[in-house]
Amino acid sequence: MPCRRAQPSSTASGTTPYTLTLGIAGLNIVGAVSLFMLRRIAFRLFTIALVANLLVTIAHAINRGFVAALGGAGAIGLVIGYGVLIAVCIYAGRLKARGVLV
Repeated sequence: MPCRRAQPSSTASGTTPYTLTLGIAGLNIVGAVSLFMLRRIAFRLFTIALVANLLVTIAHAINRGFVAALGGAGAIGLVIGYGVLIAVCIYAGRLKARGVLV
């Protein structure tokens, strides 16, 4: 019986998406704690988390298709999730511009 070759691994499957998701969640948690402590780095952390989240979603949409990239919550969940993260980035940016964050 001939052996079949294993499928080539890609970043779309395996542990990479989970690792990236945990990293983005970590950025959001550290950003939230930093914002609570009124630290200036909170704005950068939330902005990095937003950009990373967008890049992961785009890569996932390219590799697996847009419907799979939406996940279980669908388009509504995607819009709400990004809306909240964008609102937090704007809020932290305004606090930083006013000099509230030190």
